[in-house]
Amino acid sequence: MRLLRWLPSVVLVLPLLFGSLSPSTDVRLRDLAGPVSFRLLDWETLHLADSAGRLWLGLTSANTATNADGDLLREYFATPVAARAGLHATAEGALEREVGQAYRGAGLTQSPPLA
Repeated sequence: MRLLRWLPSVVLVLPLLFGSLSPSTDVRLRDLAGPVSFRLLDWETLHLADSAGRLWLGLTSANTATNADGDLLREYFATPVAARAGLHATAEGALEREVGQAYRGAGLTQSPPLA
C-alpha cells in the first residue's frame, strides 16, 4: 500500500533524473547535419588556389583602370541583383583594375619577402 502512494512521485521524478542522459538538441542537430553540412573554411581552402593567381596578376599588372571601368561598376551596382549575371565577368575585371590601381597608387606593388 505504501508503494502505491509513492508511485506517482517516482513517475514524475524519473524523467527529470534521467533526462540529462539524452544528448542535447545542439548535439543531435550537429550529428544529423554533419554528413551534409557546408564547411566554409574547407571550401575557401580548395578554391583559393583557383583565384589567387588571377587576383595577384590583377593587383600587380600594369593594367590601369579607366573611366569606363568606373562607369561599368556604377552600372553593375545600379542593376537589380537578379539581372547582374551577364555583367558579372566584366564588372569583376573592372573591380580588379580599380583595386590594383589603388594599391599601386599607395605604393604596394611588391609583396614583402616570405622570411
